[in-house]
Amino acid sequence: PIKLNIMIDEWKPVDSNSLNARKELIADFKHIAGEEGENEGDPVTSIRPDQLLKFLKLYVDRIGIPWSENFGKYLTEKTFQHFDKNKDMILQPTEIVAMFDEFVYAPRAKATHDLTVCVFGGGAFGTAIASVLAKKGTTVRILMRSEEMEHVESLNNNNINTMAFKDIVLPKNITATTDPAVALTNVSWIIHAVPVQFSSGFLKNLKHLIPLEIPIISVSKGICLKTLHFMNEIIPSALERDQPAAFLCGPSFAKGILSDDPTAVLVASTVPSLARSAQCLLSTPNFRVYTSSDVYGVEIGSALKNVLAIAAGIANGLGYGANTATFLVTRGWAEIRKICVSMGAQERTLSGLSGIGDLMLTCFGGMSRNAEFGKILAKTNDVEQALRMAGGVVEGFATAKAARELAQKHKLELPIIIAIADTLAGMITPAEMMCYIMTFTLGPED
Repeated sequence: PIKLNIMIDEWKPVDSNSLNARKELIADFKHIAGEEGENEGDPVTSIRPDQLLKFLKLYVDRIGIPWSENFGKYLTEKTFQHFDKNKDMILQPTEIVAMFDEFVYAPRAKATHDLTVCVFGGGAFGTAIASVLAKKGTTVRILMRSEEMEHVESLNNNNINTMAFKDIVLPKNITATTDPAVALTNVSWIIHAVPVQFSSGFLKNLKHLIPLEIPIISVSKGICLKTLHFMNEIIPSALERDQPAAFLCGPSFAKGILSDDPTAVLVASTVPSLARSAQCLLSTPNFRVYTSSDVYGVEIGSALKNVLAIAAGIANGLGYGANTATFLVTRGWAEIRKICVSMGAQERTLSGLSGIGDLMLTCFGGMSRNAEFGKILAKTNDVEQALRMAGGVVEGFATAKAARELAQKHKLELPIIIAIADTLAGMITPAEMMCYIMTFTLGPED
C-alpha cells in the first residue's frame, strides 16, 4: 500500500515546476479521498472510475482547458486503456503513481510558481513568446535597444509593442526596458530573440550581467555569415563559457501564437533535463512543446528552410503555380538533408516539427517575410527594394550565402540552394535561376 503523505518523498523532483505540480496532484487526490470520509494517512489501495472522474475534473481545471461530462468520460476511458484495463476496473497503487507522474508534465495555462523571465529583443517572435509566458502568470521583461525607447514607452504605458504589433494589447505583466541590469534582475530564464547576424555582439556586451547558471532559450534562426556558426555555437563563443542553453524551433508564426491558435514547437538541448524544464516552462493548452537532443538537426532545418521560402516566393512572383514551388521546396529540402547529415545531425529530425513542419508553414503559410521577399524580388529584379518592402528581417537572405559557403566547406553538390544564393547575390535574375534549375544535367532522384 502507498500512503499519500509519503508519495512526494518517493519522487525525485526534476525541477520546481514538476515538484509543485506533484504537490497539486496530491492535494487534489486527497480532496477526493476526503469527500468520502477516508483518512488522508490511510493506505491507498486503488482508485475507482468514479473517483478518477472526480480527480480528472480537478486536473482539467488546473491545466486550464474546458470541462464537459463527455470529455471527462473520454479521459477516464483513455486513462484506463493506458493501463490495459476496461472502464469497470480499478487502478492499483503503482498505476496511480505512474498516472501522477504523467500528469505532472501536462501543459498548463498557469505556472505552478512565480517566475521572472527576460526576453532579449522586442521583435515579433520575442513578443509572441513573452505573451505565452505572461498569460501563464510569469513576469516578463523585454530588453530593447536604446533607440527603441518609443516602443518601450508604448509597451509600459499602453501594453502595446508598436515595434511588432500595433493593434494587439499584451498582458500587463509584460514590461520593457533598455537597461540590461534592470532586465536581468532576479531572472530565472532568458529568451534570446535577437536576429542571428547581431547575436554575437549583443551577447558579448551583456556577458558580465548574465548569471552563469541562468538558462538561455534561443528562438533565433539562421547562420552567422561571418563565422558560419549556428546559435548553439554563437552563445558559448560570445559569452566565452558554457552557458545552459536550449533552442526552440517549429511551425509557428508569431501572430498565430498571439491569437492562441493551437501551435506545436520543438525545444532542443544536449542536456535532457534542461529541455524538459524548458518544455514545462513554455507549454500551455494552446502552445505545445516537444523535446529533442538533436540541436544541430533542429538548427539546420529551421535556418535553411528560410532559403527555400524565398524560392517558393520567387516561383509565385514569376507567375508559376503550385507545381513549381512544390518542386523547388522538395528538391531543396533533399539538399538540406545532405548538409544535415554532413554536420552530424540526425536525418530523422528533418521529418519533425523543426524540419518539414517549419518548412511547410514558412513556404506555404502565406505570412512569411522570406516568401514575400522572394515574390517581390521576382517582380522587381531589385534585391534592395525587395528587402525594404518585405516587412521585416528576411533571415533567409543572409542564410543563403552562408549555406553556399557550407556547401563549399563540406564539398556538397547543392544546385538549387546555390542557384538561390547566386540570385540573391545578383549574379542571375529570378527567371534565369528557374531556367538554370530546370535545365542542369538530368539524373536520378537521390
